[in-house]
Amino acid sequence: MKNMKPLIFLFAILILCSCSTQKIEKQIIGMWVIENVVIDHINYKNGKNILFLNTFFLDENNKCRLPARLNSVGEEEGIWHVIEKDGVYYLKIENCNDIFYNDEYRIDFKNGKKAIFTSKKYNLNVFKLLFISER
Repeated sequence: MKNMKPLIFLFAILILCSCSTQKIEKQIIGMWVIENVVIDHINYKNGKNILFLNTFFLDENNKCRLPARLNSVGEEEGIWHVIEKDGVYYLKIENCNDIFYNDEYRIDFKNGKKAIFTSKKYNLNVFKLLFISER
């Protein structure tokens, strides 16, 4: 029975980590508004001069719809996942035609529905729109 304690402890840790990732995924599903984008220390309020719209959507099937950039043809689509590295959660967006979005963004939730998604290239200050089903 003593040999089982480390195995049970490891199993409990794996379950707790999995539950935390699922909690973050649940928080992140929905429509988000981009308040500003920071690229190379330049702040683009509401994504002005780089995005047609300042909203994006992450659905429960891990699909995302992202705003078209000014030099692109239309709305961008891809897939998203929440990953955990050393206790830090990241939003990973991939499979987009426009490589602008394909990146890992550190998730820093602020008060309420606000968050900062930070990658090696960009900072996105965002807030989540409230849906009736979330009340």
